[in-house]
Amino acid sequence: MKAENNRSRQTRPSNFKRGFMYATVALSMLMTGTIAVSPVSAADQQSAQTAASTAANQASQLAVPNLTNEVKATNKFNITKERPLQYTYIHKPFEDLQGAKAWKGAEYAANIPMDAKGLDPTTKKNYIDEWMPDYGTQIFVYLTNYTKDYKDLTTFRDNFTKNDLAKMTTLKSDSDAQLTTVGGKQQATVYYQAMMSMSTLEGLQYATNLQSVYLHPNMTASYITYGEVTQNGNLWDISALTKLNKLTDISVNYFSISDVAALANKPDLVKIDLAYNQISDLSPLATNQNPALDLTKGFSNQHILLSPVTFRTGTSSYTTPSFIIKNLAANNLPIQVYNANKEDYARLYPSTSDGGNVDSTTITWSNMLPDRPNMYGAFSTLWKDPSSDYNGWIMVPYQIKDGIGNVNVNFQLLRNDKSQLTLAPSSVLSGTVGTSFNIQTDNTTDVKGTRKM
Repeated sequence: MKAENNRSRQTRPSNFKRGFMYATVALSMLMTGTIAVSPVSAADQQSAQTAASTAANQASQLAVPNLTNEVKATNKFNITKERPLQYTYIHKPFEDLQGAKAWKGAEYAANIPMDAKGLDPTTKKNYIDEWMPDYGTQIFVYLTNYTKDYKDLTTFRDNFTKNDLAKMTTLKSDSDAQLTTVGGKQQATVYYQAMMSMSTLEGLQYATNLQSVYLHPNMTASYITYGEVTQNGNLWDISALTKLNKLTDISVNYFSISDVAALANKPDLVKIDLAYNQISDLSPLATNQNPALDLTKGFSNQHILLSPVTFRTGTSSYTTPSFIIKNLAANNLPIQVYNANKEDYARLYPSTSDGGNVDSTTITWSNMLPDRPNMYGAFSTLWKDPSSDYNGWIMVPYQIKDGIGNVNVNFQLLRNDKSQLTLAPSSVLSGTVGTSFNIQTDNTTDVKGTRKM
């Protein structure tokens, strides 16, 4: 597995593997399912109820069609059921992030005065907790930029204002600051823990002079903390960078960024390095026209981790809904079953089912090996963009249970000409036969749909 040059000096333990697990507090693991029903129009604002049925399961028993690029199942089970995972499209709302849980919404945060500090007299909460809701982000900003201005974290939190962010020009991780030695043993520092645990950069929109963002976990610290040198941090939301047009370079490796729209239309941007994240669509970056910016590199080794799929015992085959992986030109890239015998990266996450292509973006699976008590089975596919280094893997965990019904939900916009625009990858729901789902409020569908729309 290839690492960036700045990592070559770090000690690498022999079991060099991939970290998909959540880097901090627990997330609920949402159980979803399989098989297709009619598409859902985003224009339809009615509350839509869908029910799992026996007919859906019968559809899963259809004969496997003629396939190409076929790969046989492997008996490797490495996606855990025992720890929360970093799903690409499911995230905690800001009000549930680590810290004071004082978030009252974007409008409330925006209306807080630029010089407000201390307690909000209305809520009796610290102002900073209302406009920078992630405690990990607060700690990391303090440790990287403001330790000379405030004697300790408490003083920082009591006195820091939006205006104070104007002096920050860089947000840069220091590899040495992520490790310390206690009693002759190395251990990760609070600095490392804060960086890995933060989920959002919300609040940094007030860092109007920010030019450079550099976030790279120390691999030794990751191995000590998680037992995996390539553990990904939780950071997925970089929308705070949207209006920061002085940005010249951003290098964020081994995190969970999935949406790069915040980096569009940056006139001074000359470097983007977002390898080892969860990016499924590069097309927003095409708006960057600085001739010094090379958009053919900096996007390798992405991974898309979708919600677990649950099948009824006896299901013989399953056709994965068409994937949406877009390159810089907004072309939907072809995918195929991941062959762990040929690829080094993600080699611990091969498919535990036979699979092959129905078409360039659709896979049919059969011979699904039963999941383990503590491990999911996996449908694993990969893509490679011929015009850049953009490549990655899509992992769909699965399990098999008795008495399960399945429904597939598609996210499509009904246009005026009656055609349908696909907005996001399909979501598969599962539950006891007869169970109802409200697709506009269920976490699995609601979070993904609203993020893409």
